[in-house]
Amino acid sequence: MATTYNNLYLDIRQQLRRAGIEEATLEARELVCFGTNKSREELARDGGLYASPELEHRVRDLVRRHLEGEPVAYLIGEWEFYGLPLDISRDVLIPRPDTEVLAEQAIGYIKTLGECRVLDLCAGSGCIGLAVAAQVPQARVVLGEWSDGALKICRQNVRRNSLTARVVPMQRVPTDCALLVFAVCCITACEACRLTEKRAQNAAPANKNCSAACKPPQNVVT
Repeated sequence: MATTYNNLYLDIRQQLRRAGIEEATLEARELVCFGTNKSREELARDGGLYASPELEHRVRDLVRRHLEGEPVAYLIGEWEFYGLPLDISRDVLIPRPDTEVLAEQAIGYIKTLGECRVLDLCAGSGCIGLAVAAQVPQARVVLGEWSDGALKICRQNVRRNSLTARVVPMQRVPTDCALLVFAVCCITACEACRLTEKRAQNAAPANKNCSAACKPPQNVVT
């Protein structure tokens, strides 16, 4: 039986709600938009039109995969963070709402520094560094990332948000940044300390004998 885009969206939203998904409204909209190749505005505009059986099947298959455990961001290949659209792949973690709290704290501090250089270490999608660059025009940001796959996503997101003039993704981590931002779950204090040394530019293996007294650099937001 043919269904309109709006009814398809409402049906998917109800299905997600029955599954106990808190963000059912957001996730249903994103899945329907992606599955039907429509923007949010186009979905609202064409809500009364009928979706083809092929498009409906595609949307319902995405929903099935999501309910089986695949995150929406990985299914649709993008997500939004701090108002910025970001490409997402399985090479990076999905930006979380609570990470915006970290970004907000970093942005507030960096605004007090004037012109400065900021390193977003283990940048992943680059979400934190890009949020900083978008909100603090006087900051120049380095997205430090060892993974080739993640570095590719960083570069895509820099271009997507038109921040190439002030944001540089790289695997060779600089040591002259005013602020180091990293997620504590991604790097140990000893690794952070090692990366402040110029030897870190050679990507040497972590020192297994690193002392417990080894401490991360100053001006770190975690």
